[in-house]
Amino acid sequence: MGLKAALFPDRMYKVRAMVIKEKADKLVELLGELQSFEPAEPKVPFGRPIEWARHDLLVILDHLNKFEQYLEYFELSIFPEPEQVYKFKSWKEASEEAIRKAKEVEKEFEERLSKIKEIEGKIFELSALLSKPQLVPGEAVKKLKEIVGDMVVERLPAELQTDLVVLDATAKELLKLTEEFVRKLALKLMKVLEEEKRGIFEEARLWALDNEGKIADTYALLKTVESSLKVLSKARETEYVIYIEGYVPESKVARTLRRIEELIGEGGFALVHQVDLDEETPPTYVNIENDKVETALKVGNIYGAPHPNEFVPAVIMAFTLPFIYMFMFPDWGHALVLYLFGWGLINRREWALAVFKPFGLRRFTEGTDFLGKLMIILGSASIITGWLAGEFFGPLIGESPIDPAIWLWKGLGLHSPPLTFEIHYLGDTVLKYVLLSITIGYFHLLIGHLIGIINELRFGRKWKAYHYVLPFMIMYLAAGAPFVAGFFASGLGSDIEQMMYLSGKFFSEWMFDMKAGTIGPLLVVFILALLWRGYGIHLELVHEHGKSEASILGMELFDNFLLVISNTVSYLRIMALALAHWGLVFAFQVIGEIGGPVLLAILYVLANILVIMLEGLISFIHDIRLHFYEWFTKFYNDRGRMFEPVKQVARVRIE
Repeated sequence: MGLKAALFPDRMYKVRAMVIKEKADKLVELLGELQSFEPAEPKVPFGRPIEWARHDLLVILDHLNKFEQYLEYFELSIFPEPEQVYKFKSWKEASEEAIRKAKEVEKEFEERLSKIKEIEGKIFELSALLSKPQLVPGEAVKKLKEIVGDMVVERLPAELQTDLVVLDATAKELLKLTEEFVRKLALKLMKVLEEEKRGIFEEARLWALDNEGKIADTYALLKTVESSLKVLSKARETEYVIYIEGYVPESKVARTLRRIEELIGEGGFALVHQVDLDEETPPTYVNIENDKVETALKVGNIYGAPHPNEFVPAVIMAFTLPFIYMFMFPDWGHALVLYLFGWGLINRREWALAVFKPFGLRRFTEGTDFLGKLMIILGSASIITGWLAGEFFGPLIGESPIDPAIWLWKGLGLHSPPLTFEIHYLGDTVLKYVLLSITIGYFHLLIGHLIGIINELRFGRKWKAYHYVLPFMIMYLAAGAPFVAGFFASGLGSDIEQMMYLSGKFFSEWMFDMKAGTIGPLLVVFILALLWRGYGIHLELVHEHGKSEASILGMELFDNFLLVISNTVSYLRIMALALAHWGLVFAFQVIGEIGGPVLLAILYVLANILVIMLEGLISFIHDIRLHFYEWFTKFYNDRGRMFEPVKQVARVRIE
């Protein structure tokens, strides 16, 4: 994988092909095999739309939607993995066959689903009956009272009044009996219906698993026909020819054009030209062949796809995403569990499904593989910091001699692991983590600004690169330098007293000496950069609104000053989460020791389960937050869309 290809999107080319109708279906087949062509609406007025393709595409999409709903409802992990080669005379015939096969499968699902829906309707009525049972005796008494009326009752003879009271009391007793009877009957019926529903549900699952090959083939054929019809639905036709237009990445354009020309021969022609980004925004294609980088790209795409002309941060994120996470989640026992779960999601699906089903995992999708790869990457990194912290399923075992991490540090002549939160070293570790967090944020933000400068230059906005982004980068550079220098000069915080002394010394000499009241050179640089940034804000306001007002400029400058502080301080969440990770298990341990060994063992297990689930997720959320909010806002455009080529999921041959 070329580094440039992974850091910057491929330049996009537009391919235009005109072919006689007899070869049009073969051309679409070829484009599906190449997987390098994304169809586009023609920019030139030519011919008429292919109406049957547009109609059939909507039908195919409807069937795909039904398929996915059935697979989701019946918790089926069936992927479109074809086992046969389909041969058709045209894509019209392929479409008709896909629709026919889809209806056969849907019929089986629909019969069972309709029965389940009918049962669910009855269960709903019964649940309503439980909340409001039919009170027949009570309604009779109410009706009698309406007929007689309170005034009439007072004028009735005493014996008749007594009879009415007895009748009312009897009715109330009957009412109680009726309510109890109705509730018991409704609960029994609901239990029977639930069992019947489960039986039909399992019957549908068993049928699907017995016919998994047929369903997978049909699903694959639907996906292939959908992809091919997207080409034909955007194409234009005349009586003799068909015109197709679409995008091809630079790395694939030569081969694609050669194969198209070989196919159409003298029965048409193909033209290609580079897309002008000033005229249109094509899809973004990044040539990535590494799994970790591809996973990082997918994480970034949650925020938004990169613009086709900007720097793609996936390569850097493949390092920074696990690097920041591992300092938030420093326990190699917990990290090992995270790694094994990720491995299970990819390689032991049935086992993983049984484990994760209580947490909402009902079936496997492409997203499940992505989650598994992400857990492996994050778990692998956290094993390293777990050893540095000497934690193995929390501090309880981490402080005992059975933890190999403790053997390592004892063997190196250290009293404790360098990142331990053990109670005797807690204060020192917190201070070390504070400067470590600031250092991580310092370099992360500087990298973000460097990418911002690169992006602005690529977009042709030199004024913004030099007067808007660069001074902001210098402000961050000056503000964090004393603390980062103190951290490195003290041997990465190995000597806490020296670290604190040097950080204070550098701040006094470089920024501001509070005792002497003198200003250091970096503070001068910071102020000059802030004023320089003010000029950049002025240019930005003029560019966006045509004018710049002093009040707005002043507020923006003040906001920028606060951003330098808040963005850097935001990275202290690394320290906070690492401390919370240790403290949660430690707190359960202290509570358990009060109650004895049995309670201690129970709480220790519960604490570790809670930490793995809760802290593992929260650490990832904060890791993403630092990337999306603190980092991406310095450079990321996110106004693109990813390249989605035509591809053959099922092997279809047009004869």
